[in-house]
Amino acid sequence: MSLRILISLISVFVTLLFCELLIRIFYPAPSVIRFLLGEKDSAYELSENPILGYHLKANFKSENPDCHHTFDYTNSFGQRDVERALAKDRAKKRILMLGDSVVAGHGICDLENTISMELERLLESENTEVLNFGVGGYCTLAEVELLREKGLQFSPDEVLLIFVNNDYVNSNGTIITQIKSDRPRAVDWIFRQSHIARWSGLGFDLFGYAKDFDPLARSALNKEAIGDNNVEEGLLMLKQLAEENNFKPRVFLWPYFTDTHILEPKAAEESPLQDKLWVENLAQELGIEIHRLSGFFKTDLEMRISDNLQKTGKKRRRAPSPRWVYTIGDGIHPSKLGSSVGAEAIANFIKK
Repeated sequence: MSLRILISLISVFVTLLFCELLIRIFYPAPSVIRFLLGEKDSAYELSENPILGYHLKANFKSENPDCHHTFDYTNSFGQRDVERALAKDRAKKRILMLGDSVVAGHGICDLENTISMELERLLESENTEVLNFGVGGYCTLAEVELLREKGLQFSPDEVLLIFVNNDYVNSNGTIITQIKSDRPRAVDWIFRQSHIARWSGLGFDLFGYAKDFDPLARSALNKEAIGDNNVEEGLLMLKQLAEENNFKPRVFLWPYFTDTHILEPKAAEESPLQDKLWVENLAQELGIEIHRLSGFFKTDLEMRISDNLQKTGKKRRRAPSPRWVYTIGDGIHPSKLGSSVGAEAIANFIKK
């Protein structure tokens, strides 16, 4: 290989790497849930309910879970949780936690370190169990629909809905329902890993990705089912179900974390200077308790900075990154510590 060709290849590689970084920072491509129908190692399967679109399989097991799209196991009701009795023990208080991948614990391989299990341990003295009804990619309406379809049979005393920034999106995640057999595995791997590959594959229908991408959210049936304001419809349904089934609903705002800030899950059109978020005003109009968790994370971070100063006697040149302290690095999915702090914050409100 001549030196000129080698230099050209290196230049192309560096340019692609630079573009990849720019897109990840400023124009991140949609994330992907690899959803393989009929595959034994898939944790997901289609749902006949158009609002849900898909759900977790019951009694799923994997010896090599990736902790995002597959897990070590699900229970007999199709939730990432320990086995639960359908009939509630009258001596116990039962809390049901709704949410997306934050609640399901994507990126956390040990079920014991999910928010729901951390909260259950914190409430152990109060004889309380916390059921995990988190499903990756669900929007608010789908989370409440899952409560209606499967959760109510567990007769919860309280229902906690963990609201995240992408709940404003009127679809249940971005899904590939089938990986074509005639597409090279290397191409699928690059598509899943690279933001440039996803932008180009979806934008120009390279290798047929645009036709395969998110067929549930793009289908007429699913669009009609989800509607144009899933958050409002979801909270309205939550209020109605609470009145009909005598449980207490609460909404908790899960922050998103950058390298320097802990921020509220605001809609794209909302100003960061607003005193109240749109979802907060909506919940309060409906009489649903809603609480921010960001303050607890900020206090915890300040304590960690202070403790470090006392131990070392030196102030760090740069404050620790909330993104790496409380999430698995993506700014949203909690790390083990993030789950613990989040559970403590939620427990603080529940115990009041």
